[in-house]
Amino acid sequence: MTYIAFDIDGTIFDCNDIIIDAFQLGIAIFNKQSSMDIALPNKDIIMSMIGMPTDIIFKRLFPELGAHHLKRVVDYCTQGLAQIICEGGGGTL
Repeated sequence: MTYIAFDIDGTIFDCNDIIIDAFQLGIAIFNKQSSMDIALPNKDIIMSMIGMPTDIIFKRLFPELGAHHLKRVVDYCTQGLAQIICEGGGGTL
């Protein structure tokens, strides 16, 4: 079965309760897979960016990362979000 996730910025689907968990999962995987050690940004900072395009959010949160590493963090955080949603996290508005 294939699923398509769209509009997870709070218009149709509410991720407010799970977004920080998704970032934690993604960053933990990135840190484990790379020789880098990036920290989870402040929850208020992350939440203030929800609704912006993903590339802008991650560039602002992790300005020290090059394009390759930034893409990996985005991928890992997105995978974390998908995992949490598949496990029943988040919800429709």
